[in-house]
Amino acid sequence: MPHPAQSLTATALLALATLSPALAKSSSHREFDGTIVEISRVNIKVHGVEGGKAQTLGFEGNFTKQANLHKGEYVRVIFDQKFLGLRHADAVAPYGAMKLQKH
Repeated sequence: MPHPAQSLTATALLALATLSPALAKSSSHREFDGTIVEISRVNIKVHGVEGGKAQTLGFEGNFTKQANLHKGEYVRVIFDQKFLGLRHADAVAPYGAMKLQKH
């Protein structure tokens, strides 16, 4: 019968191996294009198509300086996805805008 510490170590290694892809993804930035469904000071929800699948994604961020963004507007969101699946918007701009608005 294995020692409890060995069992715990094996469980921890298995969990780390399972989470490694999520950790690797956490630092990469992605883009998502779609229509604003909802926007507040700290959240934005955008409906779009990614990988042939229609979906609505929510992003956290500081949108107090984004007064020019409105519900129904088509935008591009540059975001990263944190360890626990939380999406943080690094930049949001009307689609086709020359300069992205960083926050």
